[in-house]
Amino acid sequence: MIEINEHPTTEHNRRTISKLRRELGNIILDTLQDPLVEDIARNSDGWLWIKKQSQPWEKIAELNDIQTENILRAVASSLGVTITPDQPYLDGELIIDGSRIHGNIPPETRRPSFTIRKRPTLIFTLEDYVKQNILIPKHLIILLSAIQDHKNIFVVGSTGSGKTTLVNALIDAASKHTPEDRFVIIEDTGEIQCAAPNTEQLYTTHNRNLDQLVKETLRMRPDRIIIGEVRGSEALHLLEIWNTGHNGGIATAHADSATPQAGLDRMEMLVARANSKLSNNFIRRLIGSTVNVIVCIQNTKEGRKINNITIVEGYRDNEYQLKML
Repeated sequence: MIEINEHPTTEHNRRTISKLRRELGNIILDTLQDPLVEDIARNSDGWLWIKKQSQPWEKIAELNDIQTENILRAVASSLGVTITPDQPYLDGELIIDGSRIHGNIPPETRRPSFTIRKRPTLIFTLEDYVKQNILIPKHLIILLSAIQDHKNIFVVGSTGSGKTTLVNALIDAASKHTPEDRFVIIEDTGEIQCAAPNTEQLYTTHNRNLDQLVKETLRMRPDRIIIGEVRGSEALHLLEIWNTGHNGGIATAHADSATPQAGLDRMEMLVARANSKLSNNFIRRLIGSTVNVIVCIQNTKEGRKINNITIVEGYRDNEYQLKML
């Protein structure tokens, strides 16, 4: 595991950070510092829950409405926005560490609530995955080979299955095996970590979406293009870029079942939405020639498992040519 430095601070935001820390309180601050905690949620019923890696949600404390409202107001102030009954929600990052927060107040919810998705404080390497029995040694060799050969890797799994954590491990391996590469990373919020010396990260804004950022990457001379989660029209442009010499990319997609076909179906649907004039045959040939490796990760009773790695060898005779390993 690799420890990540704290979110940078400046004198300008020191007072804001101090106020936010006071409102969050010791319980939440302690959970934010726990490297195994991934999510923190305060529900409308007042209970505070945490989700640790490969473990079920755990109820840890009660948080009253006044403290919850004060937390949301402090977050809103740090973001330069307001949260009111007319604007009863907020989205953004905690200035103290970059964790993502979504908050709601009445009338959108019965009582104030929030969900915090922690910014990773540790990067689990692929070797760590083997030690934890998430990944078998044979699949480690396959993934390292794919990374060294600049294959495009598509990570598929359901919500909370660990897709982003796995992407961080893949990027860590890429930065070690190809340190000369320039990495350009695109996402909504800062969840992806990259230790490569030549790295740039782009984030969406209220007027710049993922699709627009994907197009911008061509002017940034990337060797590897990585996108946090593909879920819209950016899917088509990402495939087109990957298909024109920018190999070695990594992307994730949500799928209810952690299977290669579910991932391919999801990508087909997103591309078709981006351009309804494209035929199914064209879309499938584009995907088949561009996506090289599909990695499926899921939650099981024993914890997270990479249950399938599939090589995509093209699209012929009306079907994907898949080699499951």
